[in-house]
Amino acid sequence: GDRVLSFEPKTDWPVGQGYEVRMDRALLSDQLRVENLSFKFATAPFAVSVKGGEFYQDPVSPTHKKAIVSVAFSHPVAPDEFEKRISLRMEGQKEGVLGVGADSTPFTVSYDKKKLSAFVHSTPIAIPNKDSFVDLKLAAGVRAQKGGPASAADLTQRVAVPGLFSLRMNGADMVLVNNER
Repeated sequence: GDRVLSFEPKTDWPVGQGYEVRMDRALLSDQLRVENLSFKFATAPFAVSVKGGEFYQDPVSPTHKKAIVSVAFSHPVAPDEFEKRISLRMEGQKEGVLGVGADSTPFTVSYDKKKLSAFVHSTPIAIPNKDSFVDLKLAAGVRAQKGGPASAADLTQRVAVPGLFSLRMNGADMVLVNNER
């Protein structure tokens, strides 16, 4: 148009990439005034965030108890890069020396259709005698499918696992229903 110049690339913008745009004054008419003939911008960087964790008990099969942690991404994630940076440990498992010989809790990962969310599921957990925790650690270095700079920070999430003899309520609500029954 006469006020807007639009540029659209043929493919998606690369993740976390900087650009500089320069226009030659000879391309514009002499009557046209332009505030800036050059400018810089960057595309959005790849971001990872832990959205939460929960202890889940299957309502159909009460013996299936597990921890689930949800993780969100700003761009579709590269699954291999993500999964190799996850460690899941039940509190009290052997830590090893400098990570060597440490015990870990096996897990599986499921993704949404666009790979913008991931769900880390522990294998079934045996309920401990006392309250405990399952800790997820996500090491830095996770990348988007399209490349770009990797995530720079380690992330953690702690999921509470109730013990055999603990009783905890998350809430109680009262609802009055008026009907003939």
